[in-house]
Amino acid sequence: GTSKGESAAAISEGLEALWPEFIEKVTPSLQELFKINEDEVDALRDNTEGCLSCCLLEYGLDECRLVFLSRGLEEKTGLSAERCLGRGLEVLEIKARGLNKFINQHELNYIYEFCRLGYDAVPNASIVTLVLHEREQGDR
Repeated sequence: GTSKGESAAAISEGLEALWPEFIEKVTPSLQELFKINEDEVDALRDNTEGCLSCCLLEYGLDECRLVFLSRGLEEKTGLSAERCLGRGLEVLEIKARGLNKFINQHELNYIYEFCRLGYDAVPNASIVTLVLHEREQGDR
């Protein structure tokens, strides 16, 4: 795990090397669930400008903390990885609580339950979810 004091840059750099391996692992799920093509997978794996919005959370803690944001997520939300890494998922959630609950509650419950169970409960497990986020200015 990462300590709360660990810099966002250190978190991101540490996971940058693991990102391609992670994307390879979840590619079948991404293609089946979201119908993305090979070019989109390649862009996401390479974390290039314009790639899909994606993030990684560290699980097994009291709160799920962001440990990696794709360039696509930074571009689409206007939020920097440096600002978000090490923080909880709520930094990306829709600010209007009622709307966030209506749109994202099922997926967020799924994420938080997965994080709560932790690595020991399901070794080498991963999940793929779809959550609506908003831009830093509040538009969606």
